[in-house]
Amino acid sequence: MSTTIKNFTHVDLGKFSGLTDKTADGRSKKFMKADLGLTGMEISVTRIDAGGKTPFFHSHKQNEELYIVVEGSGQMQLDDHVIDVKEGSMVNVAPKCSRALRASAKEALTYLCVQAKENSLEQYTKEDGVRHEEHTWKN
Repeated sequence: MSTTIKNFTHVDLGKFSGLTDKTADGRSKKFMKADLGLTGMEISVTRIDAGGKTPFFHSHKQNEELYIVVEGSGQMQLDDHVIDVKEGSMVNVAPKCSRALRASAKEALTYLCVQAKENSLEQYTKEDGVRHEEHTWKN
């Protein structure tokens, strides 16, 4: 369920372990662009059951992807390199890099994947942030 009010949209998916949108290969995956009204990025939430894996390797034409592991552990193959990932791991992947993930045999792997056009970020943190001293917390 999403709520849109002027200047923001709120979505609550609940616990990641409760994701119910199953793909044909048994993963739970939810793309969030439409639900959140995103205009400069895409984000998805994926849960792979213990012992499972993504069904194919892929790359992108323009978008880099940031993978953020939020639960569990597994491995990620990036071109010919295999790395271990676990809760707290973050991996930024260039568009042309071939990638796939698999969960460990003993626990599911849940991750967020943020996609944005490579080299499109022009302002960030202090350069883009504007303080609003007039705002205070409402009770």
